[in-house]
Amino acid sequence: MRIIRELIDFKASSPRTDIEMALKYLNNVMKKRSVVFILSDFIDQKSYSDALRLAKKKHDIIGVQLFDNREAKLPDIGLIQTIDAESGEMTWMDTSSKSSRDKYAQWFAQHCERTKDVFAKSGTELIRVETMENYTKALLKAFKKRK
Repeated sequence: MRIIRELIDFKASSPRTDIEMALKYLNNVMKKRSVVFILSDFIDQKSYSDALRLAKKKHDIIGVQLFDNREAKLPDIGLIQTIDAESGEMTWMDTSSKSSRDKYAQWFAQHCERTKDVFAKSGTELIRVETMENYTKALLKAFKKRK
């Protein structure tokens, strides 16, 4: 309960994600081998693959990639304003343009593949959890594979 309360009450000092820095901090602070869960969408501007490999040598790392299926494919709803959660940059996107929707879908698919690849190459596990699904089923399925 304490961990859940701390996660809910946590106020980030920056809107940017820095998985590499978090993993380096983990390696410096946690001396005992631990099971570590990284909950993220893994949309990070910097590469964290080296830090993940280093952390894997010391800890049992499990990535939990959270995503929304609505992020995978943009609907055709016309002109929309988007905000980059990492940088705060606002841009306009014409979702009525098939090429814009296709480009975005391709980017999202590539991001998911890159994330899977980074975790696979580092020898760590990645669990993908869709926001509209029952996350307990996805986690139980993953833990049953670990036995």
